[in-house]
Amino acid sequence: MELNLAELSGSPARIVSSAGSNCAENRDAQELVLNSGACGLFVETAMTRQIGPVPSFQDAMNGLRFKVISMLDTTGTVSSEYKLSALTRFSSSYFPSSANAWLAQKVIAMVRASLSLRDPSQPRYSKFIHGQRDVMAGGELKAMPSFLHSLQGAGLLLAGPTGAGKTSFIQRLRACIGEEHTLIRLGGSAPAEMRFLPMLYVRWPDCGTLSGLLGNMRNALISELGSAETDARAFSNFFGKRGQNIAIATCIFLNLGLFVIDGASIRSLRGEYREILNFVATLQEFSGIPTIVSCTYPVAQALTRLGGRGANLSNVGAEYFDLIPAGNLWNRYCQFAWKLGQLDKSLEMPAHLPDCMWNASLGNFRIATHGFIAIHHALINTPNLWASGTLSQDAILGVLELNLRAFAEPLKVMHQFGRDGSVSDADLWTHGDYLPFEAFSGTPSCDFENKRSHRRGA
Repeated sequence: MELNLAELSGSPARIVSSAGSNCAENRDAQELVLNSGACGLFVETAMTRQIGPVPSFQDAMNGLRFKVISMLDTTGTVSSEYKLSALTRFSSSYFPSSANAWLAQKVIAMVRASLSLRDPSQPRYSKFIHGQRDVMAGGELKAMPSFLHSLQGAGLLLAGPTGAGKTSFIQRLRACIGEEHTLIRLGGSAPAEMRFLPMLYVRWPDCGTLSGLLGNMRNALISELGSAETDARAFSNFFGKRGQNIAIATCIFLNLGLFVIDGASIRSLRGEYREILNFVATLQEFSGIPTIVSCTYPVAQALTRLGGRGANLSNVGAEYFDLIPAGNLWNRYCQFAWKLGQLDKSLEMPAHLPDCMWNASLGNFRIATHGFIAIHHALINTPNLWASGTLSQDAILGVLELNLRAFAEPLKVMHQFGRDGSVSDADLWTHGDYLPFEAFSGTPSCDFENKRSHRRGA
């Protein structure tokens, strides 16, 4: 059964021509062009034009930075209800670092390099795409053409503690790469239309199984391509005997730019995570689609000790997201978060706020976000907190102590590890996702495997 686009009736697809504004329809006349911000030559295609050029460093910073709400010119005419409503969007804002911008450049360059070779207007690749019908009908995966072999293994592992900003980065990266799927009209002697999906974001399944991942993948595709009229049976063949093959063929047929799996945590090690990693390796081998797998450090450490094809994932390249230490970058983040409050612009951030917030969160963005939302709520609901002309340190600490109680246990474990580098097995498996790389780097391979196996059997 081939991909039935009729199942996705009513899906809003932007329609563009492969010719673009400055290109002739004859794709045989493609010319090599130098991409601004990237090294080397590549073939500009209908797909790469949808992504756009690799941004400059400053453009990447501007593209990632996202300020959903901002301070008010005046608070006199705005109700408390309006301010509280605006703060519900606080967590969607994003403050990038230089490392985030460089990584965005790297990922966009990787996606463009892949798409420049996976060009459906070229006969060799077009034949490969249309061969996916056999796979979607239950056949075996088709080997990639030889000219695509350089794309095998293209991908990244994003590793870091819970609250380091991995998911937020991926969400902003999506905005930079492109959020809408597109229907591209190919020129030439036999006009055709091809769908282009810039990025597919899939959550690591809570059940930790490949069938769970394929279910999440199906839901993500329906969300991206479908509508209220979409047939409930769309992509239901992902659950069959050949579900893995059909899912990979679907990604090829949709000209997927980037495949992302996010949310692998220490709980994931209790499931059949090798099956999921083997799927990612198979996707890379047979499609050339770049992949990103985002995980916490215990998962990253498990990957380095993993044998088989899934172990290749830890070798394709890793990028690390660590918690921000106290200092200039943290101060700038706090200034950014302060200005997201529904406050009058004349109210300056208290000088002691960054230190208070860092001591309360240990540089964890997730915890700090909850802290800033609580402070902004307090300033709206209790205006007399500002009665002295500033927000006192005692007032800040009181708000944080009251509203960050849900993080008391992970913070306790983080403090303990920061003091003497120790953590009990029970705390490791309960709060290990909050811990830095060093909490797992010294664990001998066999000891780590034994502990993991013991926990799976518990």
